[in-house]
Amino acid sequence: MKYRFFFFLLAAACAAPEAKPATESDVPVDGAFDSFRNPTDLGELTLGEATQGELTRRDQFLAWTFSLTDDATVSLFTSDAGDGEVDTVAYLYQEGERGWGRYLERNDDFGDSYFSRVTMELGVGRYRILVKGYSSRTEGRFTLDSTCDGPGCPSDEPPAACGLGTTYRELLDSSAFTIGSRVVVRDVATLDARQSVQLFRAVQTTYTEVTNASEALMAVDGAEVNLTELRHRDGRIVRAYEFGAGDNSYGAVFYGDTTEIAARIVDGDLMDCTFVDDGSAPELGLEGDDCNDTLLCSADLRCNGFVAEAGFGKCISTERLPNEGADCDSDAACGEGAICAGLTRGYGLCAPAWMRGSFADAESVAIPDAEPAGVARTIAAYGLATVDTDVVIAATIRHAFPGDLLVTLTNPSDNEVVVFDGQVNAWEDENVVLTGPVSGFSGDESVNGVWTLRVIDREARDVGTLEGWALTITSRWD
Repeated sequence: MKYRFFFFLLAAACAAPEAKPATESDVPVDGAFDSFRNPTDLGELTLGEATQGELTRRDQFLAWTFSLTDDATVSLFTSDAGDGEVDTVAYLYQEGERGWGRYLERNDDFGDSYFSRVTMELGVGRYRILVKGYSSRTEGRFTLDSTCDGPGCPSDEPPAACGLGTTYRELLDSSAFTIGSRVVVRDVATLDARQSVQLFRAVQTTYTEVTNASEALMAVDGAEVNLTELRHRDGRIVRAYEFGAGDNSYGAVFYGDTTEIAARIVDGDLMDCTFVDDGSAPELGLEGDDCNDTLLCSADLRCNGFVAEAGFGKCISTERLPNEGADCDSDAACGEGAICAGLTRGYGLCAPAWMRGSFADAESVAIPDAEPAGVARTIAAYGLATVDTDVVIAATIRHAFPGDLLVTLTNPSDNEVVVFDGQVNAWEDENVVLTGPVSGFSGDESVNGVWTLRVIDREARDVGTLEGWALTITSRWD
């Protein structure tokens, strides 16, 4: 009898379904590395349409991406694809400057099933939905479906054809582009600041765990990245960063000197392309307009004084004015399109109007009390000639005892001069209004670049604010 009882117990144990583990396998950690490293990328998800995925021993993390152009409510959910219930877990991410980062939302079991559903109100941006098994042993097919409601949802109109081509090879061979330069990057020290950021962002599209350009270069095959700069027939410039990862080719194509990605290189294909070639001529900048590698100047102008921190230069004419270099005592004396440079330094010479520029920082900031470093604010001047003839400041500072204050201005060549040093009459007023020329600069140092205003409160107890400041800089060729 006891043998028969044991048999019944054994049969019942074999028939019972496998219990769900108490904890999820491969749970992500908080922070920048929370992106499951290298999931199987299944490309762009068309919101509103169903797609299928299959969890296998080899492919345990599946990822799709989608983009929103405005606010929208998005719901993403898994369901049966013929293999019955598959115990999925869904994670939603938003792409940031340093990759995918920590997940926005997670769901394991929705309702009475083992399937998952994530619903969120999202804004403009690029997103990733990652689906994994609750257990590392979870396998099976599932359907991933989605809904999207709001102005940011994709349009029903078919996307415009990619003006770069469909593959990285097509881009290099395209008759619409002229290759300007091709280099193999083996040391980030050979890159400028913008190129370093671009290389980092390009590698991060594949290796999300990297945090800087040096790490990015070491992560790719052979620690080499192919950098190619190409000019489109309409004048637009793109930079392609391509590298090996296993047997495949990956990377990104950027718009000129920016960090905006025109397309991703995925296994040699160009994905998520936003570069459109409609055959029309681009709108070209007029004299005085901002310019860069994507904002082009008219044929008779050139982009001058580009500063990376500003992201721009200025479209200028290279033609010499009839009265350029003539003595003057006012702007009016130089006529239309010209200004009188050097008046704050005891002379006056007529110069093109573009050689003067005004730049402002309107933000109000607190001045720390009795801290030697004080508060520093910066302005990026761009589009000027090369060296200064006049530097005029306008700044307002509120402080109970302005005599405590020291104010300095540092030019892009790192030359620091004193603007205000607690003058005696400043003790009688709670406002310091600085207006007029700044003396102390040599007149032979760079004007294009970052200017820094520093305000130091040298005594304790009384606090104040810098209400905003501006510079008007006149320049000349050195």
